[in-house]
Amino acid sequence: MIGRLSSGPFAFPSRPVAEDIADFQAAGVPAIGAAEFRMVEHDWDSEVASLCSSPVPVAYLVVSSMFTLDDHSRWPAERDRVVRVLTAARDCGADVVFGTTGPAGVLTWEAATEALARAVAPCLDAAEQLGVTLCFETTSQMRQDIGYVYTLRDQLVVAERTGLSLCADLFWCWREPGLMESVAAAGSRLRIVQLSDFVLGTVSMPGRAVPGDGCVPLAELVAGLISAGFDGIVDVELLGPRIDAEGPLAATVRGVRVIEALLAAAG
Repeated sequence: MIGRLSSGPFAFPSRPVAEDIADFQAAGVPAIGAAEFRMVEHDWDSEVASLCSSPVPVAYLVVSSMFTLDDHSRWPAERDRVVRVLTAARDCGADVVFGTTGPAGVLTWEAATEALARAVAPCLDAAEQLGVTLCFETTSQMRQDIGYVYTLRDQLVVAERTGLSLCADLFWCWREPGLMESVAAAGSRLRIVQLSDFVLGTVSMPGRAVPGDGCVPLAELVAGLISAGFDGIVDVELLGPRIDAEGPLAATVRGVRVIEALLAAAG
C-alpha cells in the first residue's frame, strides 16, 4: 500500500512556505514537500516554524544538489547544509530528505560514486540519529550540473555502494527496461517515487505535463508500483511552461486528483 501522496513546491514561484501550505490545505492536497533553497531565500527559522505548525503533513524536504564530488574542499560545508535540512525534517515530522548527488565534474561514474560514498557517510550517520531517511534522485543527462545518475538500475548500484536510499523521478526513467523489477529489487530503500507526464514533441526542459495529459502509461506504472510492493511516498512533481500556463495550483490539484484515482483503482 502506498504510504503517502504528496506534491512539492517546484510548480510555484519562490514564495514563503506558509503560502504553499495555505493553498495546499485549501485544495485538499494530502501532503506537501518543501525545498531548502527556497527556504533559504526567506527566513530559515520562520520557514521551519511554518512547516512545524503546518496543518498539512510534511512528507519530505529537498536539499539541493548535495556535493561537489570532484572538490573535497567543499564537502564540510555541504555536509553541514545536508545535516541542517535533516534536522529541519526531523523537527517538522518529515520522514524523508532527498536531493541530487551533485555534479561529478571531471570524475568518471565509478570515481564519482566512490566520492559520493565518502562525502555522504557523516550525513547518513546523522540521518540515522535523527530518524530521517536520506535519499538521492535520478536526473537528466542534460543536468550534469546537479547529478550523474540517470536510471533506477544505476541508482541501485549507487545505493549499494553508498548506503543512500532512493528517490526515483520517473519523468527521466519511465521507459527504462525492467523498471518494476528494479522497484522490487530496491525494496525498502525506495522511499519516494515522483510522477508527472510527458507530451511527445517536447524538446526543452523543464517540460513536464500534468498526469493524464501525455504519453506516460501512468495507470500501468502505479499498478506496477503496488504489485512490486512499493509502500513509500508518491509525489506529483510539476514544473515548466505547461504548468505555468494552466496555473500552478490548478495544475497541481488536477495532477494529484489523477494520481489519487489511479491509486484507488490499483489498490
